[in-house]
Amino acid sequence: MDLFRYGGPTKSPPYLAISPPPFDLVDDYGRTPLSWAAYEGHDTIVKRLLETGEVKADLEDNDSWTPLSWAAEGGHAAMVKLLLETDKVDADFKDDYSRTPLSWAAEEGHDTIVKLLLETGNVKADFKVNIGQMPLSMAAKGKQKAGVRHLRINR
Repeated sequence: MDLFRYGGPTKSPPYLAISPPPFDLVDDYGRTPLSWAAYEGHDTIVKRLLETGEVKADLEDNDSWTPLSWAAEGGHAAMVKLLLETDKVDADFKDDYSRTPLSWAAEEGHDTIVKLLLETGNVKADFKVNIGQMPLSMAAKGKQKAGVRHLRINR
C-alpha cells in the first residue's frame, strides 16, 4: 500500500477509518489482505487475519486463485498449514485452468506442501489439469523426487 498516495505517512488510507476495518477488502485484482499475505509468506499476518474470524479464507480473486493456491504455489508451508487448519478452505479447489494447490506445489517442487495437502485426504492426486498433465507428471517433469514419491504413494 502506498501511504504517500494518501498524503504521506501521517495520513491513513480512508478504509482504515472504518471500524472494524474491512479485512476482506478487495483490490483491483480481486485480492484480499489474506491473499497477499499468503502469497508473500507473511505467516504472522495470515495468522492474525485468520484469528479475527472476519476473513473468508477461501475467497477467489480475479484469476480464480484462493489464498491457499497462492501459498502452495509460493512454497509457504506455514501458510498452507494455517489455512488448512481453519477447515474453511477447499484443499482441492480448481482454478479456471483446473489447477489445484497440489498441482502448483508439485510443479514447483514444494514437497512439504505436497505432503501437507495429501495428508488432508481431501485432494485427488490423479486428476488431469487442462494441459493434460497430472500432479505426478508435473513433479516428475521438474525432477522433484520427494514430490514424486509422495504422489506415487497416494495414488
